[in-house]
Amino acid sequence: MLKRNLFIVLLFLFSNVSLAADYPTGYRAIERVGCHLRDNICYAYLDGPEIGIPKLCESDSVRWVTDQPNGREMLSLIMSAYHAKTRMAFVIDSCLAQQPSYPTFRNAITEPK
Repeated sequence: MLKRNLFIVLLFLFSNVSLAADYPTGYRAIERVGCHLRDNICYAYLDGPEIGIPKLCESDSVRWVTDQPNGREMLSLIMSAYHAKTRMAFVIDSCLAQQPSYPTFRNAITEPK
């Protein structure tokens, strides 16, 4: 019984670790920012090579939904960085459910000055 329980716990731990993958973009200049009017999806085009999850969703832009938690705040941060010509780094963690060919991100940060 103890061996079976230990096996189940280890299986659970390793399966979660293998599914959790982050793809950091490094600091990138923001080239354009925009939003769709009908579905609350915004996007930021980044300089450099395509980003995303290999073979699932790779693009030259990141996308997010503004009615999700902190979605509007992220739009404000990205717009501020765009106008200040400050680079940002994103951590890609999945493809956007509403537009699965585009990556979305878990967090973003501006480059220190």
